[in-house]
Amino acid sequence: MTKPSMSRMNTTSKRGAAAVLKAIPPRDGARGRIFEIDFLRGFDIILMVLIHLVFAWSSQSSGLFAWEGPGPQPDWVIGMRSLFDSVGSMILGGSLYFLEFFFSGLFVFLSGISCSFSRSNGRRAAELGIIALGLTYAVEGADFLFHIGAHIYLGILHVIALSLALYALVDHFFPDWRVTFGVAIFLVVLTGITEWLRIRTGSQSVNLGDPAQWKNLWLCILGIRRTGSDYFSTTRLSAILFLGATVGKLAYGKRKSRLPASFPTAWGRPIAFLGRHTLLIYCVHVPLIYLLLGILMLLSGYTLRI
Repeated sequence: MTKPSMSRMNTTSKRGAAAVLKAIPPRDGARGRIFEIDFLRGFDIILMVLIHLVFAWSSQSSGLFAWEGPGPQPDWVIGMRSLFDSVGSMILGGSLYFLEFFFSGLFVFLSGISCSFSRSNGRRAAELGIIALGLTYAVEGADFLFHIGAHIYLGILHVIALSLALYALVDHFFPDWRVTFGVAIFLVVLTGITEWLRIRTGSQSVNLGDPAQWKNLWLCILGIRRTGSDYFSTTRLSAILFLGATVGKLAYGKRKSRLPASFPTAWGRPIAFLGRHTLLIYCVHVPLIYLLLGILMLLSGYTLRI
């Protein structure tokens, strides 16, 4: 029998290696995605949805629905409302207040890393601004119809759009990471100053639903005044976004995952999948929460207050 030639052995070996590689599912980074960023973003959006569920139940289960049954209200409704009232108060001004900063800060920080990969941040800022404006009108419509008592004028989407527009302008002329980091430090100092001014002058709220108050919009953007039900300081979140963009330029310059190739990712793919669709989830989760809440309350004997 003749021995197989070396070239035939090499060809067979290459085919075998190719077959093995095809059998291995590609990592997210190989498809242009970075697993750890998608996973953290998905983890963050899950917790954000849970917090909004707490607020929706605690505030609207009592204000949006009326009990007209012959007997007392169901115990499970009273118990859930009491529980979420307690958790909501701890998040808004108690021992869990840091969670609001953590969730929003992580979301914007990851957005900053992602925007360091893109060269179309100006267009993305404009698109996000249009979505944020649509969200404002949607909430105003819901308040007009159902009296939910909510108004969003400078929510997280509005502020990310403004921050992204600022980053797109700076990065267009000065793409070096040192400039990005320098702007981040400037915004951190500016945030400290505006926060001091807010405390010094009192945490006054501005009603931007009144056109006569639009002259105070710049105070709300800087963080000296607050507005609406879901307010975020533009200077604070802009600082976080620029810090994220700095990390993106330094740590993810090659747009590849920093995890070792042997790191298992299959367990986290469902959460990473959510992380790839955070904008869609953010836009639809509040209506879905209220829809679920409405179904549960109506089935339990409550009526809708309109």
